[in-house]
Amino acid sequence: KMKQVDAYNFDEEVLASEKLCLVYFKSKQCPMCSNMEVVMEDLFKSYFTKVKFCSVDVLDQVKLADLFDIEGVPTVFLFSEGDGYEVEYPEDPDPFSGYSIRYLTEHIEKFLNNE
Repeated sequence: KMKQVDAYNFDEEVLASEKLCLVYFKSKQCPMCSNMEVVMEDLFKSYFTKVKFCSVDVLDQVKLADLFDIEGVPTVFLFSEGDGYEVEYPEDPDPFSGYSIRYLTEHIEKFLNNE
């Protein structure tokens, strides 16, 4: 299951994680974010042994959203050894969820394979 993180536990859960960590910035008021839940569930099923999955609600966690310059949701970051990398929003976004499973899988695999 995806772990909800906030300003209090972000360092411990994300930055100090020994695994690659995917952080999904979202909002309860974002229709596309609701659709992204399916994408995240599928990714979790495939990668839960290799990747830690966390989410941040940008309306509840404004400081974290500001810290990472989140300008829109959904937004996905990958964190490795404490460093965060924004997964660029696709040039040809999935009309349903924005980020597709295939697109995010490619980025996860690059990190796992140190590319």
